Amino acid sequence: MVLVRTQDMFEEARKKKYAIGQFVVFNTAFIEPIIAAAEEMKSPIQLGATYGFAEKEGESRFLNFLRIAAEEAKVPVSVHLDHGRRYEEVMACIRHGWTSVMFDASDRPFQENIKITAEVARACHAAGIPIEAELGDMPVVSEQKIIENPEALSATTQMSKNQKSLSEMMTKPEEAGLFVKETKIDILAVSIGQVHHFPVLEGGVHPVKRISKLDFDRLKKIREATGDVWLCTHATSHIPFEELRKAITMGVVKCNIGTALSSVWADELRRTVTENPNELWPFKILEQATKAVKQVTAEYTKVLGSAGRA
Repeated sequence: MVLVRTQDMFEEARKKKYAIGQFVVFNTAFIEPIIAAAEEMKSPIQLGATYGFAEKEGESRFLNFLRIAAEEAKVPVSVHLDHGRRYEEVMACIRHGWTSVMFDASDRPFQENIKITAEVARACHAAGIPIEAELGDMPVVSEQKIIENPEALSATTQMSKNQKSLSEMMTKPEEAGLFVKETKIDILAVSIGQVHHFPVLEGGVHPVKRISKLDFDRLKKIREATGDVWLCTHATSHIPFEELRKAITMGVVKCNIGTALSSVWADELRRTVTENPNELWPFKILEQATKAVKQVTAEYTKVLGSAGRA
């Protein structure tokens, strides 16, 4: 199947009220189980990776590998740069045939974010490539902090050194409308209550806990303020399934899924090595981790409503 344009994939999802999963490719070993799950579930998907992953795997080789994998899949697959931080990263992905990019200047002051994102957006649109940007931030928290007092939460985020409450980090609808108008971006990553909760070892596994509480009133106002821009959630692994389904009915068309994949991969790999200390064959060592990634991917295609759409 030919590589699918991101904009065509998202517009189809919007019309039929489902969402596309952007499954994070942490390294090339994640590609096969993610695509295999999509093919089995007959689901369109998006492969996503940061440029840092590409640098660890041999930049040009990795960028080409993802595009070729998408081209050879039996279902529609698009390829997306996640959290691009530099203009050069964005252009490299476009040159290698990726179908959309994210430029993330969300750690900059609001007006600076607008200025630099608008410049990158013009370059992307000249190449016919849609661009995603982020407004707002998401904290890294422990479960207990959220449960005890969400509004008193103060956490240091990965992309900001400033301590803020959860509500202060969320996307402001009035800023979102202005941001979209001034930058001309195509995809807006919103912060509406998601949190990053990196699992800690419990009973031999790292359970992913869906502890985010979404602010649907805020999402509604963002949707109204931003017109036809496609909305996206990051930190989707930590959103309860029912809340995620509701967000999709309110206009979210892309959901980034990473921690749910990396946690099961790490757990199964660790278990296999512990239980089979004399195993030397790499494909056997990776077998259960690969199966786990495939299973989680398949589950999310059902939750997002994309299963059976290809």
